[in-house]
Amino acid sequence: MCPRKRNWDPGRTGWRRIRYCAIKNRFSMKQIFLFALILGSCTPNSVNRNTIDKYPHLIDSLHLQSEYDSAKWRFYCIFCDDTLVIRTPRRITNKTFGQLDLKFEELDKQNDSIILYFHFYFQGEACSPEFADFKHDKPFTNGIVFVDKAFVAYTFAGSMFWSSGENKRFKDPLQPEVINYINNNKNGLDRWFRETAIQKKIIK
Repeated sequence: MCPRKRNWDPGRTGWRRIRYCAIKNRFSMKQIFLFALILGSCTPNSVNRNTIDKYPHLIDSLHLQSEYDSAKWRFYCIFCDDTLVIRTPRRITNKTFGQLDLKFEELDKQNDSIILYFHFYFQGEACSPEFADFKHDKPFTNGIVFVDKAFVAYTFAGSMFWSSGENKRFKDPLQPEVINYINNNKNGLDRWFRETAIQKKIIK
C-alpha cells in the first residue's frame, strides 16, 4: 500500500518532493534548464473539468492543473495502443493502455521546475513494463518535466529525453494512428481519456 503523501527535502539539491508513493530519480537544475532552452514552450490549455474527475488535491493546491492535463494526455497518447498482457489461471487478458486508469503518483518541485509522475493501473495494481507488448521500441517513461509551465522533457532510468528514435509521439503525441485508435475504441477508453478526446473534438 502507498504511504500517505508527505514532504521531502533532499537538502543541498533544493528539491521538494511531495508524494503519494515512494519513487525514483532526481535531476539537476542545469539539466532541466538545458532542456527548457532547447525545446521552448508547448503547454496546452487545461481541459474542461465539468464531466471529468476532479484534480488531486495536491495539484489544485499548487495550481498545476494545466501541467497535470498536459502530462496525462501525453502519456495516454504515447501508450494508448500498446497492450498490457495479464496471464491469469483461467485466461489471458489483453487490455490496451488507453483503456487503463492513469493515476497521478507524486511530484518533484524546485522553484519553477516540476516533474509529475504517473502510473497506469489495472484492477488496482500498478502496471509493470515487463507485462507490456509495445508496438514500437520505446522507453516506459512515467515522469514529465515542466519549467515555467512549459513542457520540457520526459524522465526515464535516471535521465531525461524529449524524443525517442523514429517514434514521433514523444514530440507530437497526437499522431494519426492515435486518432484512429481513439475513434476505433471510443466506447472502451478510460473515462478521462475519452472525455478529454471529446472536448478536444477528436471524437465527434
